[in-house]
Amino acid sequence: MKKAIFIFLLLLVAITGQAQQLENFTNTVTVYGHAVVPRETKGYRIKATLSMDQLYYAEPNCTNLEELKTKYFKALKEKGFDPAKFKESKSEFLLMGYQKDGTILDYETTSKSELELLSSVKMSGVALSYQFKSVFDPKQRKSLLAEIMENAKANAELICEGMGKKPGKILSVSGDSPKEATWVSYAGSAYDEYWSLTVIYKME
Repeated sequence: MKKAIFIFLLLLVAITGQAQQLENFTNTVTVYGHAVVPRETKGYRIKATLSMDQLYYAEPNCTNLEELKTKYFKALKEKGFDPAKFKESKSEFLLMGYQKDGTILDYETTSKSELELLSSVKMSGVALSYQFKSVFDPKQRKSLLAEIMENAKANAELICEGMGKKPGKILSVSGDSPKEATWVSYAGSAYDEYWSLTVIYKME
């Protein structure tokens, strides 16, 4: 008997809680607030893929990987870059499915001039790819959050106006915060990144 009473009380508490939660979110409006995340490029990753796959036809005098590396490194030194800065990853190359011999050379820098220098050395058998470190200053988080909430309120007012109401107190705010740093495959502001939050208002 006591067990049955205990179960009944638990169910009663659960039902009461659900009813309270339903009451809190009845007569509400849910909107999204957005703001563009300002970012700056603060770093560069350069990946040089050296591959013998097409080199047998483009450079028949270069017969093996060591010859290709020697030729490439010589060209870099002539431009003023020290090839010893590269980090080699032979295993990464093996996983890429090339038919012939090759290797991967990685380099990370904060210098745009070094990026441009490496980009200027073009050679058969060497393919370059790039990543850019896109940085968000956390000091801007507070002002950006205020912009998001202002946008959310404007959206809520627009919706409520059509219902003859207005947004009241905020019941809930949810969403993720932008990462301070992320690596992307494009430079500059080719694509805008948005910080979005979901805001629930009580309608009055």
